Amino acid sequence: MDGYVAVGVALIFVAVALSGYYLWHSHRMSRAPEYQELRRAATIIRLRNAAIIIAMLSFSGFSLLLAGMSRLSLGSEAYIARSSLSTYALYLGLAMTATVIWLTIISRKVEFNFNRLLQMHAVKEKFRAGLKFSSRPKSKPKRKKRV
Repeated sequence: MDGYVAVGVALIFVAVALSGYYLWHSHRMSRAPEYQELRRAATIIRLRNAAIIIAMLSFSGFSLLLAGMSRLSLGSEAYIARSSLSTYALYLGLAMTATVIWLTIISRKVEFNFNRLLQMHAVKEKFRAGLKFSSRPKSKPKRKKRV
């Protein structure tokens, strides 16, 4: 087995494992229409996760295409097609990696940080619930003197 094939197959399995992990952990993200900030932060996280998976799959395609080029004769149509396809896969992987880096930097900002926004909304909801269901302070019953 060639080194390119091993790297390509390993990246495919890692991409499948990561996609399963991301799908498992991102299905609980809020989709409530009243919280636009949370929806925007969740969308950024989903886009980042999709870009990571696409980048890994394109890098694995690039390495698998490179592995098959050694068997072709130089200058043939199949060699040129595979060469251009592997180049496009490499460019797609690099573009998706740049997108992942950019979305990661954006998701660290305060206004797009999902965990921070979720905590802020949880505090707001707890405060609203406390105001809504606040009970009156119970006073001690006054003792009446009986004669």
